[in-house]
Amino acid sequence: MSSLGGLCAATCFRPDLGNVFQACYAAVYSGVTATPAVVDADHRTVTASGGISYRTSKDAPLQPAGGLPVKLLGTPGTTETGADGRFSVRGDVEVRPQLYNDGKGVVCSGRGTIPVTVQQTATAISARLSAANPVPTGSTVTVRGELVRAGTGGPVFLGTGEAVSAWIRPFDGGDYRLLGKVEKLGEGGSFEFSFTASPGELVVQYAPNSTGLFTRSDIRQPLEVGTPRAVTAFSGANAGPEPVALNGTVTTSGRLLAGGAAVKGATVDVEFSANGTSGWTRVGQGTTSSTGAFSVGAPAVRDGYWRVRYAGSSAYRPAMSGVDFVDARYRTAITSFNAAPEPVRKGRALTVQGKLSRYVGGWKPGSGAPVKIYFRRAGTSSWALAGTTRSASNGVFRKAFTAKLDGTWRAVYPGSATYLPTTSAGDFMDVR
Repeated sequence: MSSLGGLCAATCFRPDLGNVFQACYAAVYSGVTATPAVVDADHRTVTASGGISYRTSKDAPLQPAGGLPVKLLGTPGTTETGADGRFSVRGDVEVRPQLYNDGKGVVCSGRGTIPVTVQQTATAISARLSAANPVPTGSTVTVRGELVRAGTGGPVFLGTGEAVSAWIRPFDGGDYRLLGKVEKLGEGGSFEFSFTASPGELVVQYAPNSTGLFTRSDIRQPLEVGTPRAVTAFSGANAGPEPVALNGTVTTSGRLLAGGAAVKGATVDVEFSANGTSGWTRVGQGTTSSTGAFSVGAPAVRDGYWRVRYAGSSAYRPAMSGVDFVDARYRTAITSFNAAPEPVRKGRALTVQGKLSRYVGGWKPGSGAPVKIYFRRAGTSSWALAGTTRSASNGVFRKAFTAKLDGTWRAVYPGSATYLPTTSAGDFMDVR
């Protein structure tokens, strides 16, 4: 390798040298720019410019690589670098646009990244059944629809080069089965499938081609065959407690019914979303009892919305509960609460004190928080507010009172939008 006069960067296949393997130096791309810097389905042509050089050893200065064929991957046509190693090439880009140069002379083939952002264009698919649900057993069903994409002047029909497929997944679970695929869309982005009806979730799907300029889209609907499935619904679905301790457990419970009767042994999924409209994720799963009841616990990692879903079966249709917001807050605690001195003479001063802590990645002092002091006279059941104080920087709070009657003292932190409320243990004071 030293015969090339320096550190050899690679050993590569060189068709330009008669289909042989030969040592060469790595191509180094620099100063690559793209115009425009952002492309989409309506503006996909870009001009990429830059330079290619190489070095003959690790510490050697870069030398321009002249005469190298350069192109945009995925597009026809090439250009050549000038004597100074500079190039400019124009073409249509894909979702991961790259430059490519052939090896020539002492320089290896190589690739360079184009600093361009590809904004995917949204697509929408429609589909219609040729017969109303439920369809007769053994009948042939036809699905017709159109595929469109967003355009600068409104929806644009997608056509050549795009494909749409149809799938069915049995209601009782199992793998999706391909019903058909249209490789070339018709006029107006139209497509059509015909197949023998079988019960399950029908999915008509558009998977983007290799350009990556468009988003995936699909449409789903149940295909009922023969006797229709029973309609199901959730009753009394609720998530709690509200609020809940951060990283504590949220329990979602309720019943799954069909026509007022219990749906037994059904699998229900508990789902969570931070905003209640998107990003739903399954966080727990349970099975209904003989009464259709379920209770599923899951960790509360943040504030958010909870719901429960039943996917359905060959006998029952799917169901979805309403959403329930649960506020997750940090835990708090009052420790070392004490009323002193004990006993105390009537008319003398007594002091109640304790410490407020908050669990924020560990127990830490709850500083600057309001704390309410309550008193319950001996022989009674009701608590009366005796006074309010505030915790110091170390979480400690105290309040002085005049001793009047026997009874129990306690402290209450009312909580906030961030922290859960908490109540101390009671401390009985004997007044003599």
